[in-house]
Amino acid sequence: PEELKEFLLENNGGALAKVEFVTEDEGIDGEIKFFLPFDDGAEETIMDEIENTTLEGLLPKNIIPIAVTRDENRIVMSCRKDDFGVIYYWAADEQGDDRPSYDFLHIIAEDLQTFMDSLT
Repeated sequence: PEELKEFLLENNGGALAKVEFVTEDEGIDGEIKFFLPFDDGAEETIMDEIENTTLEGLLPKNIIPIAVTRDENRIVMSCRKDDFGVIYYWAADEQGDDRPSYDFLHIIAEDLQTFMDSLT
């Protein structure tokens, strides 16, 4: 998504001052540890995460990770037509060995800007 591309080019991931979020659907709260950087010089990049989660079949194929939470779960974004740009909290620790599905994705915001504006 264009807004993610712009965010990565401007910030290259990293930590923000406001990090707390709450999901819309179940009221799950959490904190962002860091946004995944685009830079290849970083230890863990957004492309590494896509390879290790989306391409390895841990997430639905249209979902890409964009941030790591303090509890080592992920903030992810959809690239599917039906929910393009929607930001979710992926409760990977709840998923266990289950097949990837939306059952473990909890809506935070309808788009990246709304998500960023909602952080406290």
